[in-house]
Amino acid sequence: MNLNGAVEAAPEDAALATMAREAHWLRLNETLTDPDGEPSEQTVSELVRGFNHTRQESKRQRVFATAAAVLGLTAVVATWQAVEAIRARTVAEANESRALSNESISLAALSDVALTQNQPTYAVQLALAGWPRKGDDKRPQMRRVVGALVSALSEHHESKRFEGHDDFVRSAMFSPNGAHILTASDDRTARIWNAQTGECLNKLEGHGGPVWSAAFSPDGALIVTASDDKTARVWDASTGKPLINLEGHRAGVSSAAFSPDGARIVTASDDKTARVWDARTGKQLMNLEGGAEVYSAAFRPDGARIVTAAGEAAQIWDVQTGERLIELKENGNVVRAAAFSPDGSRVVTASFDNTARVWNAGTGILLVELKGHNNVVNFAAFSPDGGRVVTASDDKTTRIWDTGAILIVLKGHEEFVNSAVFSRDGDRIVTASTDAGARIWDARTGATLTELRGQHGTVVFAAFEPAGDHIITTHEDKVALVWDIPTEAVLVTLTGHGSSVNHASFNADGTLIVTASDDNTARVWDAKTGKPLMTLEGHSSHVRTAAYSPDGSRIVTASDDNTARVWDAKTGKQLMKLEGHDGAVYRAMFSPDGTIIVTASEDTTVRIWNAWSGEHLRTLDGHRGAVWSVAFSPDGAQIVTASGDRTARVWDVATGITHSVLKGHRAHVFSAEFSPDGAYIVTASEDKTARVWRNLRLDTFTMACAALGNNTDLTHLVNRYGLAKLKPICGANAPDKVDLSNLRN
Repeated sequence: MNLNGAVEAAPEDAALATMAREAHWLRLNETLTDPDGEPSEQTVSELVRGFNHTRQESKRQRVFATAAAVLGLTAVVATWQAVEAIRARTVAEANESRALSNESISLAALSDVALTQNQPTYAVQLALAGWPRKGDDKRPQMRRVVGALVSALSEHHESKRFEGHDDFVRSAMFSPNGAHILTASDDRTARIWNAQTGECLNKLEGHGGPVWSAAFSPDGALIVTASDDKTARVWDASTGKPLINLEGHRAGVSSAAFSPDGARIVTASDDKTARVWDARTGKQLMNLEGGAEVYSAAFRPDGARIVTAAGEAAQIWDVQTGERLIELKENGNVVRAAAFSPDGSRVVTASFDNTARVWNAGTGILLVELKGHNNVVNFAAFSPDGGRVVTASDDKTTRIWDTGAILIVLKGHEEFVNSAVFSRDGDRIVTASTDAGARIWDARTGATLTELRGQHGTVVFAAFEPAGDHIITTHEDKVALVWDIPTEAVLVTLTGHGSSVNHASFNADGTLIVTASDDNTARVWDAKTGKPLMTLEGHSSHVRTAAYSPDGSRIVTASDDNTARVWDAKTGKQLMKLEGHDGAVYRAMFSPDGTIIVTASEDTTVRIWNAWSGEHLRTLDGHRGAVWSVAFSPDGAQIVTASGDRTARVWDVATGITHSVLKGHRAHVFSAEFSPDGAYIVTASEDKTARVWRNLRLDTFTMACAALGNNTDLTHLVNRYGLAKLKPICGANAPDKVDLSNLRN
């Protein structure tokens, strides 16, 4: 083959360059120095082989390309199928998740319905049914379910029930040692039960009519029963042998109970009397005329008082004089029974409206309602330790209840209680009231220790100084006062604000005070001399609160202009404006470590902010009224809020989940504060009271399952609420994990 024609048209250098460039794949051994000469045979042969190789390579590449195309198409199809399978699986999982989400939302809604029907046990069960259980992890963890569960728990107090009587259960009572429960029934029997297992241990038979009540003697050796057959009977508790008949009532005897020393018995009757008898001889000692059918009567533990249930009220009587001292009204509901707590401070009543209620025996204030029975509650009594209540009902059940979180009611103010704050040692509480007074109370007993009154009208706020020897009060008439507690004397008067002073706060060492006023300013004062040191100006409306950071370097204020602001405590320079609320900001506070600020607003929400950057971290929704105040727990892990919806709420700061709802106030709750150890909470209300509550810090789900006890089978809910079969909850079916930090809405 002659290559001259192939390179003839190209410049010489270019032809050589081309041959040299292509030589690597032509595998030429001959040096191409003379393009005008003939190539050798070897060169031609190698060129032919090279071109053949090239054609073969091209053919092979075409085959490979065709194969690759086929394989590529197959791969595309396979990939498409895999993607489609993933998509289908994703869609199916999304649909399943959506269906489970909808089911959980429905269960949460049904929980709310059950709560309105006074069935908190059902409400807890329904809410828990909406949470993932073991082997059910596809069910989403939803904020709506947690909210329903917390609401249900706020009204759930039942811990155990006993079933076995063949008719209405008329009364139920603990034995003195708390080991047994004694019940009385329309089936003409009284029964003794093991309080832990529910096993029936003994049956007392002999009355000629329904047995309406049964009670142990103080030493547990005797039992007294009351019957529709117009008699009461005394029995040997161990053998069940009848010992004495108490006869004299002209109608059925509705209740009978021993005095604390066991020497007397008090009975109540449909003949409109209560009578006192000698427990040894059966002789009648006293006749108390109630003016209505008396359903029950019981002694106070010290024997000095008797409480009776008659008509629509329970009444407390003086045993020596027979004088009626106080009346506990049930607002139109017949009261079937009433009994004192072991310390005599509370009374529990049983009502026709299926509810038992716990009252303050000294003031007549309602403390807690125990809801859940499906029929009339005939009887209620305290456990020996006062921590539980046992009830008996026409629904044929006996139930044991926790008496609730509330411990003490502080009653004495004649008008709204605007604030309540613990002292640094937790032993005292100071309250501020519209009645122009501030009071100091014993935090354990609720007794009034000191009342501070001056000439300055409504006390808007009151708080202890860090050392605890002084108190500061703020007033509507433009002043704040520093009081010496032992002498009740005013030490310092802070004057200068042009309108109501709403709030005041000491710095950590008690040397400075910052106040907030309706004159749109906050002011800093020397705590010892009362000298004004600085005015913080910038808000365009009333300043509701002003508080120091823990290290004293900053001040945070809250205002009706919908903002909170952070200021340099030394220079008064505004450092930051926190904006986002849709209503007045009533309270702003630093966390104990100074890294977080929390604000409470008229817009019903609470917001958590980064205290250094001002970044909004979280919004807490749950209240149905303005949030008047917010405060951190000592460890900064919780906050407590007070609201116009008549409740206080405890929240987890990290997740924003509500831990508990404190219900009991009858009007707006204006403030809520933790005790120094975080174990208690004090609230102040428009209902003229302040209240002390336990801070129950258990995990919500642990608390719910503990509250339900053995009531974790949900079969009974299927027909009642038209549900599909629901798996049991708690115990072995408890959720594998509870992650409250990432809940679905």
